[in-house]
Amino acid sequence: MDDLLAVVAIALAAVLIVAGASKLAAPGQLADSARAVLGMNAEPVLLARAAGAVELAAAVLVSLPGLALPGAVLGMLVGLGIAGWVALALRRRVTASCGCFGGNSRKPLGMSNLLAGLGIAAGFGLLIAAGGFVPSWGAAAQLAAAATCALSTVLVMRFGDFYPLLKKGLGAGQ
Repeated sequence: MDDLLAVVAIALAAVLIVAGASKLAAPGQLADSARAVLGMNAEPVLLARAAGAVELAAAVLVSLPGLALPGAVLGMLVGLGIAGWVALALRRRVTASCGCFGGNSRKPLGMSNLLAGLGIAAGFGLLIAAGGFVPSWGAAAQLAAAATCALSTVLVMRFGDFYPLLKKGLGAGQ
């Protein structure tokens, strides 16, 4: 059971690493979404970056012995926050893009985002229900596995950007 919980923690941490790092690097789309959903005049880049920092904090904490349970609680709150954010956007009929993973997605907030938030919350809820969950693989191994999953996710999501490099090869001077 501990290994299953570790896999769940790694998968959730990987998602939050990609999402959090993306928001820190490219907060513009989420900031635009926040402005549309909240009806703000200013561009809330700081809010978007803070959301990314909280996601990264949850990903790291859930991997650390002694802090995994608080990390899971923070992660569940992140998932519920995503679901609440999307529900508010849907209620207000906002058609802004998510900005979940930075970049320039044109897909508007929708039910898939709502379900993703609830799924994240449920996954972290499973870790909380395990009570006193202690990462069984060790913090370094678990964070390395989560970072590997996150990198793999980015490669899959941005395959079109990487494919020309892979096809051409990385020769001298490139």
